[in-house]
Amino acid sequence: MDKRQCEVEDVDGIDPDNEFHRSSPAPRRMFGYEWAGGYVAPSGYYSPEGDIDRIVSIVRNLLPSLGQARAHFADLGCGDGRVTLAVASKLQMKATGIDISPTEIESAQKQVDIMKLGQLVSFRNEDVFDADLNEFNIVYTYLLQPGLDRVLSRLVASQPPASRLIVICAAWEPTASVGLSQTDCYLDTVRKLTVWRLSTTNAD
Repeated sequence: MDKRQCEVEDVDGIDPDNEFHRSSPAPRRMFGYEWAGGYVAPSGYYSPEGDIDRIVSIVRNLLPSLGQARAHFADLGCGDGRVTLAVASKLQMKATGIDISPTEIESAQKQVDIMKLGQLVSFRNEDVFDADLNEFNIVYTYLLQPGLDRVLSRLVASQPPASRLIVICAAWEPTASVGLSQTDCYLDTVRKLTVWRLSTTNAD
């Protein structure tokens, strides 16, 4: 996320002319949506090492159920790409990061070149709410409600019959309407991480 792309919006209780309020995440617009409306990731927050290590561990444990050759990891709202890069480099699997900020994507791509991960990693400068998601079967995302439900509903709808889909959510959880079933919950990280699978009615 690029803070320079954030614009101050009129939100109840926020004075756009007040410098303290201008620095608050509450009135910011990121990903093209109001923070107050819940359509964005938290302002300027990057996944800490403890969470990244846990995410890598979760993905490693899930790979046998997907098959490493078929597994394609995605981080929706990837920021500077640190989660995407960690998963690809430590597990030697295909991984994609998607973010609306060109600055973040440029930074992430530089790391791909430095780490020589061009065969495994790609970054896309796109809005996660418009991006084509049907190639991914293991997804990580850190979005507030109701943006989380919106993007995961699209992800589920894009899956072919009998597909296997696993979603790792940080902090916030999707509602039942999305069509995912929770399988695991990890509380020993900076943020709660929950693991979700496509409902058995949609997958084998």
